[in-house]
Amino acid sequence: MKKFYPQRLYYQIASLLLVIIITSFFAFGFITASKQTELLHSIMTESAAKMTKGLADSCIRYFLISDYAGLDELLAKFIVMSGAEQIQVYREDGRILSEVTRDASSPQGLKFSLNRHIEVSDGEEDIRIEDDLMIISQPIASINVLGWARITFSLKYIDKMRHDIWVNTGLSVLFWSMLSVAIFMLIFKRFTGLIEQISAFSRNLGNLKGELIDVRHGPYEIQQLCESLNYASTDLFKKEKELKAYREGLEKLVTTRTTELEKEIDERMRAERVIKESEERYRLLAENATDIIWTLGIDMQMTYVSPSVTHLLGFTPEEVMARTVEQIYTPSSLERVRAIFTHAFDKDWHKDSIQSNVLELSLICKDGNYLPVEGNFSILYSAAGHPQGLLSINRNISERKIAEQNYQTLFQEMLDGFVLHEIICDNAGTPVDYRFLAVNRAFERMTNLKATDVIGRTVMDVLPGTERHWIDTYGRVALTGEPAYFENTSEDLHKHFIVTAFRPAQGQFACIFTDITDQKKAEVEREYLQSQLSYAQKMEAIGTLAGGIAHDFNNILSAMLGYAEMVREDSPEGTMAARDLDQVLIAGHRAKELVKQILAFSRQAETERIPLQPAIIVNEVIKLLRASIPTTIAIEQDIDLQCDLILADPVQVHQILMNLCTNAFHAMEVDGGTLSISLKMKTLSQQELIHESQLLPGNYIQLSVRDTGTGIEPGIQKKIFDPYFTTKELGKGTGMGLAITHGIIKSYGGFITCESQLGEGTVFTINLPVSEESILSQSNFVDSIVAGTERILFIDDEQMLADMGKTMLERLGYKVTVRMSSIEALATFKNQPDAFDLVITDQTMPGMTGSDLARRILQIRPEMPIILCTGFSNQISEEKARLFGIKGFAMKPLAKKDLATLIRKVLNEV
Repeated sequence: MKKFYPQRLYYQIASLLLVIIITSFFAFGFITASKQTELLHSIMTESAAKMTKGLADSCIRYFLISDYAGLDELLAKFIVMSGAEQIQVYREDGRILSEVTRDASSPQGLKFSLNRHIEVSDGEEDIRIEDDLMIISQPIASINVLGWARITFSLKYIDKMRHDIWVNTGLSVLFWSMLSVAIFMLIFKRFTGLIEQISAFSRNLGNLKGELIDVRHGPYEIQQLCESLNYASTDLFKKEKELKAYREGLEKLVTTRTTELEKEIDERMRAERVIKESEERYRLLAENATDIIWTLGIDMQMTYVSPSVTHLLGFTPEEVMARTVEQIYTPSSLERVRAIFTHAFDKDWHKDSIQSNVLELSLICKDGNYLPVEGNFSILYSAAGHPQGLLSINRNISERKIAEQNYQTLFQEMLDGFVLHEIICDNAGTPVDYRFLAVNRAFERMTNLKATDVIGRTVMDVLPGTERHWIDTYGRVALTGEPAYFENTSEDLHKHFIVTAFRPAQGQFACIFTDITDQKKAEVEREYLQSQLSYAQKMEAIGTLAGGIAHDFNNILSAMLGYAEMVREDSPEGTMAARDLDQVLIAGHRAKELVKQILAFSRQAETERIPLQPAIIVNEVIKLLRASIPTTIAIEQDIDLQCDLILADPVQVHQILMNLCTNAFHAMEVDGGTLSISLKMKTLSQQELIHESQLLPGNYIQLSVRDTGTGIEPGIQKKIFDPYFTTKELGKGTGMGLAITHGIIKSYGGFITCESQLGEGTVFTINLPVSEESILSQSNFVDSIVAGTERILFIDDEQMLADMGKTMLERLGYKVTVRMSSIEALATFKNQPDAFDLVITDQTMPGMTGSDLARRILQIRPEMPIILCTGFSNQISEEKARLFGIKGFAMKPLAKKDLATLIRKVLNEV
């Protein structure tokens, strides 16, 4: 190696400089070539992708009109403009519609091909590199994918650029290498003379001690080297003089030290006798101890074993000392012992420092069983204070481990949750967090928190929403020892607990959790059932009252509407009396609907869906709200009176709107606010109904109720439509309002949404489908009425209604016989069963109800047509009446036209 490597520094530095220059330039050339190649490739790829995308977009029109000649012309222009090697346009099945390739042999420099198949690309865009070609494919898509555009570019330009960079780099290396070596040779030649002068002085320094070398005009480093040599020369001269004087003084000290050593030997012999006596005492102590005592050297070999090892392990001390530590300790215990050795002998220990470690270990007995011990390790020091081994005292803890196992089993199997925590305090001693140390299976089951997920972690890490109050409470238990007992509700876990907290050790606290969630749920359920019972009793009382009112009121309305209709028939059109009577009829029918609402509210009547104008009901609700809520709540309305109709029960629509407005009022009851109600038409698209997949897009009526109240928490918003869920105080709600609202809207084929933000308010939006049916106009009150000449037996126990019915029917052309008693009517019918073509009877009459009268009449004449009328009855309905054989059923009050229509319908069925 020396033969080829220059020995002189002059040539070494020149060679190193040359290597550095060449390496640097080639590295620079390589990096430059790579970076420029990557940049050019990236730019080329991006430009090519944009070109391909532009070509694909341009081809859409030609695909749609099948203009393939125009497509060839477009590709020819594009290949010339883009510099591509080949452009292909093909269908989804791979058949080429147009292909243009650069061809130097062609007159135009282009070659056209078609009607062959190629592999179709997957995905939206495909970029591939094959040899020195870049192939980019782009889908041609309008609504669906029509085909693909593919452009092929050559990458030879990149290879040429890389070659040119390497040529330029090589020329630069040659030039700068020659220039650098020449400059170095001129500069360094002067330094070599100075170095040779210094070298000669250094070789003769032993003979030139005290002399100096002078290089005043050399470089700073050379001058520093000379100063060091001069210092060494001067220092050697001084040291030689000092050494001579020291040698003379040392000879005098040898005699004195010899005398002192003789005294030290005597003292050491006396100390050894004392140590031997002490060792004898410790030997007797070790040999009579029940614990196993042994010592280990630095090499971890046993140097002493107490006789107690025979009783506990079954080995003799000699057998243990002959064995290795791997044969004494279990693998896991051996690893911990080795850690103690590493910790003890890798540090700078002092004799005065007492270091000990207590570990729970397992020893291997002679019969193969394991003995659990508590090992106490202490470092043994030499007389010089250096560690020379370990003393291990091993105490049998078998009974303690069995007791611990029993306690652990009890801990894990107890029915209540048990958790042990360590309190964490800041520098001021204030509790700021606490850490999980142990949990039992009951705690895991109650909280759904796994021991492996929580042990070692803090509560703020596991349950970030823990309130400061609990940290303070548990901190007081851990720091003062004062126990705590309380009920706790965990919002994160949705559980109720009775918690008993106590301190098992300083800085720790344990909690016993008794799950009372089921008990709490039972209490809530009991309260709910009590409220439901009270509500049902109230509704039963209201229903009884409403039924009585409905019967009497409908009878009164029957007379009012009946006589008003007859007077209206006699009044000429356009007169003041006719207009006033029209208003009386309208008011009477509104009173009729009011009775229906009362019955529906008390659940004494079935709901009926009819085409209705929602704006009318919304305006009625707004009037009712304005009179019932305080003026601190402003009401804003935006009602489109021209909204289309919906098919719904007006009572239920009224109930829905009142529920939403009542909830809004409660949200603003304390601080006031604004209640906004809007009604408008809304055309919903399929995208807007993405969460209501069962509904079809189209026209809907949109009803919104907005408040500026407290808002709804995000975690509660998902539950607001659940039955029995409520955030109101006991006595202010049952939790059924929104659930009923949601159910009614769903049954109408609509949906309801809720948007809310805490502190800003809530908006409920209802969307109901538009009905295609229409409402009968009020002019129908006076439309033409079908009359007849049949004989009718009319029964009603109220004189006014009996007279009104007779007059109304006779105006229709019928021959009417009136009876005011069902018993009298039955006797009349028995005497002349063929004298009547139709029987019209009231339901509620003394002595015999209308339905009973109908059954008696049908026994006499089974085919007899009967119409049963009632203002209200719990015992009879239209379905029950038909089961009895009654042909017609009517609710009072009944308009003349409706009565005439029903009579003709029943008579025509006979």
